[in-house]
Amino acid sequence: MNAVGAIFNIDVTNKLLQVSAAGARQKYVAYLEDKRMQQAGLKRTATSEKVEQLKNSNSMSHDTEAMIKSADKYAEKAEK
Repeated sequence: MNAVGAIFNIDVTNKLLQVSAAGARQKYVAYLEDKRMQQAGLKRTATSEKVEQLKNSNSMSHDTEAMIKSADKYAEKAEK
């Protein structure tokens, strides 16, 4: 406003200015929605990664148990 002198010297009938002002709000709302969707996607991928880690750790424990059992069986056979 300092550039044009005062608030009364601004041309508000300029169609380009009106379109720009109307579009700015829509762009801002679209930006916020996009940001919210990205955050939701990040949460979803983080949860998916956590589930995969749990599955992998669970399968590792099953593998470990199976290896211990088979080692015990072989040890018993060796003793006999």
